[in-house]
Amino acid sequence: MRLKIIVQNGVLVTVSIVIAVVFGEICLRWFIPIYDYSDRCLLFSSPAFKLYSGGSVRYFPKVQIREVAVYADKIEYDVNYRTNNIGFIDSMDYIYESVPDKRYYAFVGDSFTAGVNGGTPWVPGLRANKINAEVYNFGVAGTGFEHFYRVLHDMKGRVAVTNIVLVVITDDFYRAYWHPIIMNDTISFCNESGDHKLCQPIPIASTIPYAASVADIREISRKKYKEIRARIRELNSSNNFRSKLESFLEESSIYFYSKVAYDRYKRQSASGDITDAVAWIRKIKDDYPSVSIQLIHLPQKYEVNTKKYYINIAEQVAVQGVSYFPALEKCNWSMDMFYTRDGHPNQRGYDNISECVAGYLFE
Repeated sequence: MRLKIIVQNGVLVTVSIVIAVVFGEICLRWFIPIYDYSDRCLLFSSPAFKLYSGGSVRYFPKVQIREVAVYADKIEYDVNYRTNNIGFIDSMDYIYESVPDKRYYAFVGDSFTAGVNGGTPWVPGLRANKINAEVYNFGVAGTGFEHFYRVLHDMKGRVAVTNIVLVVITDDFYRAYWHPIIMNDTISFCNESGDHKLCQPIPIASTIPYAASVADIREISRKKYKEIRARIRELNSSNNFRSKLESFLEESSIYFYSKVAYDRYKRQSASGDITDAVAWIRKIKDDYPSVSIQLIHLPQKYEVNTKKYYINIAEQVAVQGVSYFPALEKCNWSMDMFYTRDGHPNQRGYDNISECVAGYLFE
């Protein structure tokens, strides 16, 4: 009799848990859908990224690029921008110039520095401040601190630099180095060194005709989304059980948000271990010993939402002799400065970044 009661209670608890999980999954999918790479299709009108000397990743020079982000058949942004003579996003070519008493600012960072997602790159716009200075936009999407070092190392002696401004987000501190692989009409990031044939990355983007219509873009994005999901299944089929299980669970909103929360907890509990990033900062300082270096820590969308950074790095940066500016605390932010589905700022957000950075550096 007692065993029967235990079994009944066990079944009741199990059924209750299943109902709670299903209900929670439905609520999350309805109110907070997953806006992640799993339902995003990123499209470029050209291969975009190019590997240069010394492992420096920049853009192809002298091209007009159209970039489109599609989430679940909805176009989140559709922007155009031009690259200059050495593969950076700017309408002005970069040549060596050194005028006494003039400052030369090299802004280095990822897509938040490149600044195109809202439509107008913000770094070149700083020239309108009419300061006795030149600005260089060394921002490249998806890059981290090793990339920052390699770009600056490659630019040494090619442009004059009196000030280095590292414009970073929290994710940059943990990003691994990659180089681009262009195959057919796909763009991939390879973390493996050496022969490309050893690398089997999942494509991060596809190429489209520059003049593609909205209807064409939606059709291409549907096709590419299916191809990428098929590629993920193909890779997981040769992996172990854990990888297959994770691939299955990634369709769950509960699993996705639990994993995000756990990853953030690990970062917080580690008190912001940025050992690798700090090592690259030191190499930058060794390359530019007489240059002033500032680090501007821009907030990501989730940090604006919670009104706090998820890593504490101020002391670790300051001890390297780098000025640290917590833009989340010093400047005004709101959730409507970001896209609904995408984590990038919209044009209003980039205008805020421009104002915030200009106020810190020039005023």
